[in-house]
Amino acid sequence: MTVSQTQDFGTLSGPNSLPLMPRIGPVPEFGASCSIPCVEGLILTEEGAPGRRSFRGRIVIPGTNCLFPEQEFIETRTADQFVLSNRPEGKWPSVVIELGRDGPNAPFRCTAMRAQHRDNSAEAWLLLTRFMFCVTSSDTWSIVDDRGTVLKLVPRIDPALALELRHLSSVVRKVSYIGSVFNIDFSIPEALTQVDFLAIEFAFRAISEGEFTVRTNEVTFRKSDLARPNLAKAPFAAPGPLSLRRESGNLSLLGHTVELGPYGISADQAEIANHSLLHDFQNHDDELRDIRFIVYDHQVKYSFDWYAGKKDRKRNAVRVTTFKHKLAQHEPESWQT
Repeated sequence: MTVSQTQDFGTLSGPNSLPLMPRIGPVPEFGASCSIPCVEGLILTEEGAPGRRSFRGRIVIPGTNCLFPEQEFIETRTADQFVLSNRPEGKWPSVVIELGRDGPNAPFRCTAMRAQHRDNSAEAWLLLTRFMFCVTSSDTWSIVDDRGTVLKLVPRIDPALALELRHLSSVVRKVSYIGSVFNIDFSIPEALTQVDFLAIEFAFRAISEGEFTVRTNEVTFRKSDLARPNLAKAPFAAPGPLSLRRESGNLSLLGHTVELGPYGISADQAEIANHSLLHDFQNHDDELRDIRFIVYDHQVKYSFDWYAGKKDRKRNAVRVTTFKHKLAQHEPESWQT
């Protein structure tokens, strides 16, 4: 597997280069059972006639500190089916719950529940994942109006789905954090490519750590300006240290360009892989070209001048802590980046 990073940050390759993330696509449906302690809350008339009504209500999830705003709900009933949906305000997600029964005397059961982000903004994705996590982490959750419980559900969540949601939440929060640092309102598409995931992870580590090591068995410098390297020394003549400086780090991220500033790349045990380029170097061919190096100890180090100093790292830590504290006011710490 080889995944090319954008711009001038080389190629990260190998299964351990950066963590593989799940594809962000249509939000999956939740399986759930439900109980209806107040049947009258779900029908339009005392006789239970089919029809439609709207009411103001609130989603309540016990055991969480996520408070959902009061909003309008639309309830539609046929003879053997209920559909309950919200009309979200602001960036809160839309939720549709379907209930059906096998016959006129059978109990209603939840057949599907779908949640969808309001738009592609990072804030909308964050609120969606917050809702999804609260639902998956609670034994029950309810929709209530001023008369009491309208609908109570008991979610049954596949552990694989819960793990996928955790990965998705991490990606969304990293995008949100990067946006807060650079004052960018990122838009997250329905599907992210592996290159997108790598760019998000790379930018987040650069601004939150300053210095970090990536596990990879090779690194490629795109259109490198190493026009006349010392061919008698490592990493050209033999395995040895590799070091390269860049004075500007422009990273393409979700339709925006993020400037990470000057940075350095180094490896302790590297050797040029495309030896055919040595002939061009010997003939003083200054054409820019891709240069690939094998990294024998699988350790490539990055250091970003704007974020790697002692004062910079302290500022980074304060900034990340502040961001997490803001999240912790509305969601458990275990769900944060």
